[in-house]
Amino acid sequence: MAIDSTTQSGAASSTAGLWGSNIQQAPSDTSNAAFFADLLNASKVEQTDEVITADSLSAEAADAESTEDQFLTLLLAQMNNQDPLNPLENAEVTSQLAQISTVSGIESMNKTMTALLERFQSSNPVDAAAMIDRKVLVSGDRLTLPESLDGKVQAGAELKTSATEVAVQIFGADGQPVREMTLGPQAAGTVTFEWDGLDADGDELAAGNYTFQVVGQTSAGLQVAAPLIADKVTGITRSGENLSYRLANGTTVTADNVNGVL
Repeated sequence: MAIDSTTQSGAASSTAGLWGSNIQQAPSDTSNAAFFADLLNASKVEQTDEVITADSLSAEAADAESTEDQFLTLLLAQMNNQDPLNPLENAEVTSQLAQISTVSGIESMNKTMTALLERFQSSNPVDAAAMIDRKVLVSGDRLTLPESLDGKVQAGAELKTSATEVAVQIFGADGQPVREMTLGPQAAGTVTFEWDGLDADGDELAAGNYTFQVVGQTSAGLQVAAPLIADKVTGITRSGENLSYRLANGTTVTADNVNGVL
């Protein structure tokens, strides 16, 4: 049976009356897919050579939160304005929600990484307190021989290149050598030694201040290494983000200037 134009017009009018007159035509499936593809592409994590810091992770977390808010706002607008005769499929909505959940997961991970980086980058005096009474290696060439030698005097040096033979020379207050020790072949980096307070003849030397130098034999000739003294940490100080150690000899050095711990 043929349906005339009057019948069709009446059906359309009935449908309009049922759903109200404020219905807007929803975007097509193609435009919906393109919209969400653009949104998700904007939230992707791209590989970069940029150094990761706590500040950059915080900014990325804020961007992820903003993206999620935009997504939910636009999804709600899409659902409110969808074509009632061709509504969104459940699978499509579920897929979109799953995708934004991935973005939320990245945000949560960024927050965790931010906390870890802030913990790592901060100089915590409580953690540094474990250094008290420990000996650290710092720049210097003066050895102090106490009245009562408890153990041995420790020191070291920083070799720029490896050496086939390394020797330590200790000098008295008058600049004359009082002892020489050999350390054998050494790789590049920090080398340490101990001095028992005896001279070349095995006699005990008087208490006081002495100096030393470390020389290495390399393929390019003699190498004078940067001397390092060992001293005990007696306290911790902090200025802003900089952590410093007070040493038994009365000096203070920053944590960055500590070459090693004995």
